[in-house]
Amino acid sequence: MSRKIKKSFERKQKVTVLMLCAVCTLFCWSCQNNMGSNGEDINFLKGTKWKLAGIFDTEKGNLKVLEPKNCEKCFVLTFNTDSTLLTYDGANDFLGAYKIDFVTHNMHISYLLGTKIAPPGDGSLYIRSLEIIQSFSMKKNELKLFYNDNKNYLLFKR
Repeated sequence: MSRKIKKSFERKQKVTVLMLCAVCTLFCWSCQNNMGSNGEDINFLKGTKWKLAGIFDTEKGNLKVLEPKNCEKCFVLTFNTDSTLLTYDGANDFLGAYKIDFVTHNMHISYLLGTKIAPPGDGSLYIRSLEIIQSFSMKKNELKLFYNDNKNYLLFKR
């Protein structure tokens, strides 16, 4: 091979290697950013508050709005930045911890600690439902927390 052809070939090899390095770097960066499998921001929940709209029954196709309805503080779910959450059932403040996987859309609330005062209305139903959450789906202003093998979900609005 002539010297000129050899230099051209080596230059093409270097460019190819540099391009591969750039592609690999971009790929690694995209895997480490804050995006889930469907483009959700992994930090989307952290530091946010969600108000329960109701419990949806997928078999019956209806939404049950929980009582008390006129309670501003009731059924608000706050996701703190340290994987803990706060909520209120109408009589009790609760602190909990959650684990969430944005690839599989699994979610688990590992504990909910609070006082044991009997809440008014559907407060007990709300807490029992949170304790058995299995998975989730979310959009910008809507969060669904599924339980009962996806037959029911808590529907939250931002």
